Amino acid sequence: MNQKQFSEAVSSVTVRDTFWDPVMEVTRTQMIPYQWKALNDELPDIEPSHCIRNFKVAAGLMEAEFDGRVFQDSDVAKWIEAASYSLKWHPDENLEKEIDDTVELIIQSQQPDGYIGTYYSIKGLENRWTNIMRHHELYCAGHMLEAAVAYYHVTGKDKLLQAMIRFVDYIDSVFGPEEGKMHAYPGHEVIEMALMRLYEITKEEKHLRLARYFIDERGKQPCYFENELETYHNEYPWKDSFFQFHYYQAGAPVREMKEAVGHAVRAVYLYSGMADVARETLDDSLYEACQAMWNSIVERRMYITGSIGASAYGEAFTIDYDLPGDLVYGETCASVGMVFFAHRMLKLSQRGEYADIMERLLYNGTISGMALDGKSFFYVNPLEVYPKKNEEVQAFRHVKVERQKWFACACCPPNLARLVESVGSYIYTQREKQLFINLFIGSEAEVFYGENSAYITLETGYPWNGKVKLVMECESGREWDVALHLPDWCREFELYVDGESAQYMQSEGYLYLR
Repeated sequence: MNQKQFSEAVSSVTVRDTFWDPVMEVTRTQMIPYQWKALNDELPDIEPSHCIRNFKVAAGLMEAEFDGRVFQDSDVAKWIEAASYSLKWHPDENLEKEIDDTVELIIQSQQPDGYIGTYYSIKGLENRWTNIMRHHELYCAGHMLEAAVAYYHVTGKDKLLQAMIRFVDYIDSVFGPEEGKMHAYPGHEVIEMALMRLYEITKEEKHLRLARYFIDERGKQPCYFENELETYHNEYPWKDSFFQFHYYQAGAPVREMKEAVGHAVRAVYLYSGMADVARETLDDSLYEACQAMWNSIVERRMYITGSIGASAYGEAFTIDYDLPGDLVYGETCASVGMVFFAHRMLKLSQRGEYADIMERLLYNGTISGMALDGKSFFYVNPLEVYPKKNEEVQAFRHVKVERQKWFACACCPPNLARLVESVGSYIYTQREKQLFINLFIGSEAEVFYGENSAYITLETGYPWNGKVKLVMECESGREWDVALHLPDWCREFELYVDGESAQYMQSEGYLYLR
């Protein structure tokens, strides 16, 4: 990685697909409104969320105690992100106003120093950063930053983005290697990849530097989390566990990790951020660490559906090839996070193995988390179910026979919603005048290289049949190199250009032609 030759995602994509259009429409018309009602405690048959109410309290608009999970703010953030992506395909004035009003509420809750977080804003700002391992402040910040970036990209509105830049400036004043700052990192990762998305917009070196710091500091000895426990006497659920601090991917520095360990969602969020930083900084050792984690998961710790995190205990990876079909956990969020990791590895190195896993997850391990009507959901994605065993044997109580209306810990449905509504961003990548088709999803896109542009139409009956038609319209005399992903399951194929058998070069899971 001695020079930047990496691929970029193509942003100007519109999905026109017989498989994905209905999934995206159900997400837009059912999941996103349903979650909005959940955030506002308007669903009588589920446990109240208190999300919007907490922001109103933090903004001084009403008096009440904080209620809900400590990470409840992240549900609002993921709703904003999913709703923003849906606006790209389906402009909706009412939905956009709901987002705008929510953004105003969030900004009203922001503290003078830039801090955003309802838990400590309500319960006492003096206790901020006293339980970084478990209290999700940086996790919520990361999701809110991703929401701000998404809303800015889709609408051009930067109110939330500017508020989050203020928050990031505050975080940067608290954490870092300098004397007087906290030498710490999040207990639940996601801010690393969010900071890199912010850096893509701002090109501010401090945003890249902060993301890299959180990654490089992680797992150093003595372990920060151990010192935090001793200082603040916080509860530690893994005291007698074989996990210890590996649950948080903090048992060793990231470059020394050889196996994917601990909480699966945390892990793949971290690996995604690592891949982003490696790509931007040309860090070979970090890239090698990413590849080691990739190999550990894909070769030895992943289900045939792409699901990861086999154990209900800790929602975690276990040992190699421990993949029970009946006790499976396979959290929907973990599958979503694995798509993020695969996409970032694909942008690092344009190899078909990354597109293969991305495809497998998108059609299997992720969307199994929602019913076809978008009104019920799996948190755990079982491969086999025995109703009597699930009802009467304690070890199987986490496996549900039927999808649930919602969850008290409601991370999975909105996480899936933001993935589904942004699926167009995974179809194509581009490296200068090379265009890569990673997924066979019907779509239209426009790509640019310098002053040259090309308009693409991709038509397919995928996954029901393997016929794919690609049309490229570009200026006369301008050539583009096209690379088609050849899925690892494909044993026979035929390739034609303008009705004639085409010449191509095959390499790393792609068919290259001009």
